Amino acid sequence: MAVDANRKRNGQFLLTGSQKFTLMKNVCESLAGRADIVELETPSFAEIQKALPQTGLEKAIVRGGFPELYANPDIDSVAFYNCFLATCLERDVRSLTTVGSLRDFERFLRA
Repeated sequence: MAVDANRKRNGQFLLTGSQKFTLMKNVCESLAGRADIVELETPSFAEIQKALPQTGLEKAIVRGGFPELYANPDIDSVAFYNCFLATCLERDVRSLTTVGSLRDFERFLRA
């Protein structure tokens, strides 16, 4: 979460995060008229190449589209995606649907 220090004096804040608003069904405030929600897609291959010209198509496919993986090349992309998948399965998918077996659902996603 980031707060723009210049705007803090006016009582305005800039909050950032990666949670999809539609997944937040237990939020008690609607923020109607007070929030602007912008959904960003992962960078395209052209955008990745523009920022990092040495990145080939194969590396981009294997590394994926999360900007953090390109900003920090020391991150193990396999471990990153395993944690990402576990988080999605345990928190988001389970809270939105009636998934009987997370293990079966994980096998489905990997297939």
